Amino acid sequence: MPSDPSPLGAIGAYAVHLPRHGLATTAFGDAGRPGRQARTVAAPDEDAVTLAVAAALPLADEIAGAASLLLATSQPPYLDKGSAATVHAALELPATVAAADLVGLRAGASA
Repeated sequence: MPSDPSPLGAIGAYAVHLPRHGLATTAFGDAGRPGRQARTVAAPDEDAVTLAVAAALPLADEIAGAASLLLATSQPPYLDKGSAATVHAALELPATVAAADLVGLRAGASA
C-alpha cells in the first residue's frame, strides 16, 4: 500500500484473473453478440476462490497492509460457509486484515 493512507472506503488495490480456457462462439452460437469469437471459461476445478487467489497473488505484499479483503461473487462455491476466509488463508494475510464475503448479482457494486 502507498505510504499515504487511502481515504476511508477507497479501493487500495485490485486485480483480475481470466481463466486460460477458451470456448469458440461457434460451439454455442453467437447469443446475439456479433464479432465475438470466443469467451473464457473456467476449468472444472476453478471456482471463485481459486480465481480470486490467482488474481490476488501478485498483490499479496500490497494487500497485507490493507484493512480488509472483500470477496465479491455472484457464484459462491459453498452455500454453507464463506469463501473470503479461505482466500485470506491462501494469501497468508495477517490476522489484522479482515475478510468479508459479498454475494449476489450486484456484489461487485456493493464492494
